[in-house]
Amino acid sequence: MDLGANIGLTSVWFVKRYGVARVVGVEPVPANVANRPRNLAVNGVEGEILEAAIGPARGRVSFALDRASNLGRVGAGSPSAGSLDVEMITMHDVLARLGSAGADLVKLDIEGGEEALLQGDLSWLDRVGAIIAELHPTMVDPEAIALPPLRARLRHLPPSSLWPGSMTMFVRP
Repeated sequence: MDLGANIGLTSVWFVKRYGVARVVGVEPVPANVANRPRNLAVNGVEGEILEAAIGPARGRVSFALDRASNLGRVGAGSPSAGSLDVEMITMHDVLARLGSAGADLVKLDIEGGEEALLQGDLSWLDRVGAIIAELHPTMVDPEAIALPPLRARLRHLPPSSLWPGSMTMFVRP
């Protein structure tokens, strides 16, 4: 599962590097969504994209655009970059696409939306094998984010604990 999928480069990398069989991406920016299928097809990657933001509840939200296509986030936009009204879906919605197997790996890079995603109904964590998260300490509390996965019996590997520059990870022992 590729949350904050952008144009699909991480999805391609996981498939090519680790032989991932199928990728479901979630991305709210229409221009990024338009590029993703071509990037997957050129690289022979099986995947689908859900054009939406990921969050704790279904509904419509304002998505702030950024000049850098990978830095948009849920919330009010700047006047220069603007914002979009987008659909928000939940982890249960995405996991439904994967069927009963759940997700072996979730890449989580949603520009500060991690804290909101890890609140409320977290039963979805039981269907996830591992999470690799790019956390944004200026936007979220990394310690608060670590608690729900720990309660779901995922082991926390802090940033740079495996190698310099590694992201925050949660893995099922």
